[in-house]
Amino acid sequence: FSMDSLSYRIFIGKEEVMKSSYPKPVKLEASDSAWISLPVTVYNEKLIKTLKDLENKNIDSIEYTIKSKVYTDIPFKEGPLELEFSKYAPAFVIPKIKLKGVKVEKLGLNESKAIFRAEVENPNSIPFQFKQTAYKVRIDEDKLMESQIDTAIIIPKNAKTEIQMPVEISLKETGETLLKMITKPGEVDYSFDFETTLIAESNMLKDSKMILKDEGKLKELIKNK
Repeated sequence: FSMDSLSYRIFIGKEEVMKSSYPKPVKLEASDSAWISLPVTVYNEKLIKTLKDLENKNIDSIEYTIKSKVYTDIPFKEGPLELEFSKYAPAFVIPKIKLKGVKVEKLGLNESKAIFRAEVENPNSIPFQFKQTAYKVRIDEDKLMESQIDTAIIIPKNAKTEIQMPVEISLKETGETLLKMITKPGEVDYSFDFETTLIAESNMLKDSKMILKDEGKLKELIKNK
């Protein structure tokens, strides 16, 4: 069985919230299976509205549906092969993360240490955990700090959770940037990338990769330290 390409649409309830296509050919041997990763284009406003409507109606689970068209040559079949798969699962809202503060805890001749505070907001009615968490902070476009958290992070349901993220700073590489970060935070932009893996009871969510981003002016973090 050979597939030239496929297109697919994703629905939450009756609302179409994502769509995309997979243009690469796939070949399946007899009595075999294969995994493919499907990129999606998200209708962000419609997705947020749909999830907010569910939240306002206190609906914590709903039917998710994928409708796809498989373009292939099948004897006695005209047009694409149409497939549909549905699953009843929790209505999941992607958590938000925002840096809340930074403090230079140790200022040394060769190395310094800073601690960033981030707040994760989980608006879902289910708790979950983060594992394999890594983060990067860029100051004025410079790759200044990156590290990881080896232990699992517990995120309660319907709650905001603070995470402390220590980083080591090499003054040889970032001396001028660090000085500007301390003395002129109002002139400094930052961007923050947070990548993790979900631990959840839901089969749909567990082991899902999640990438969260935040950006702003460093003076807001210094003010909140």
